[in-house]
Amino acid sequence: MTQPEPTPTEIQRLGWETFKQKLLQLLATNPREWVAFHGETQAALHESKQEVYRLLQEQGIPLTEVVVTKIEPLGPPVDLRRPRRRARRQ
Repeated sequence: MTQPEPTPTEIQRLGWETFKQKLLQLLATNPREWVAFHGETQAALHESKQEVYRLLQEQGIPLTEVVVTKIEPLGPPVDLRRPRRRARRQ
């Protein structure tokens, strides 16, 4: 029995996890450049975001399946699902 093909969301999730795993290495070798991951594969790397998208298009990789991000340190996680409550001033 064959396994079902992964969905675009699953491929993106794997791409994001792969990016996080390789981030320290990418920061050391290519800081402030743009990178694209298609699942576990680094599909493109360039100084220009537009060039990364051009390279992805050239390879025929669906944009719904990639993670494109700038190589820079990650900040703390932010939960955008709930608005943050501001403290009231007295």
